Amino acid sequence: MTDLEKEMAAYELLQWVPYSLPTFFDEQLASECLYTKMQRQRSDAALAIWDDEHPEKSSTELAAFRQLNDLNVYSDNIFYSPSRAKDGGYTKRLKEHLSSGNTQRSQSTFRPDRPARWRSAK
Repeated sequence: MTDLEKEMAAYELLQWVPYSLPTFFDEQLASECLYTKMQRQRSDAALAIWDDEHPEKSSTELAAFRQLNDLNVYSDNIFYSPSRAKDGGYTKRLKEHLSSGNTQRSQSTFRPDRPARWRSAK
């Protein structure tokens, strides 16, 4: 896609925003990347509003799972399991690990006999 085609695409998106365009499509403005800049600002502002209205919420179980992963209690090949999280399994395992005085990274408990669907990418 050429720069001009990108500018035309941005211009077409901006046409849906009332009063956002000062003129009809202008190749001089396109060569200055005005339409792309305007669309990027509009998009970034919309994403910022969305992020403010929808803060990321992480469950305590997911946080415990990630900490266990960081401590190498689980390998990167172990998936997060919602059913285990529902039973509080990750916080229990983390408490056990930390109460044993073992705050060092431990050997992985990777079990190759588990089906791949039980493992998660980090």
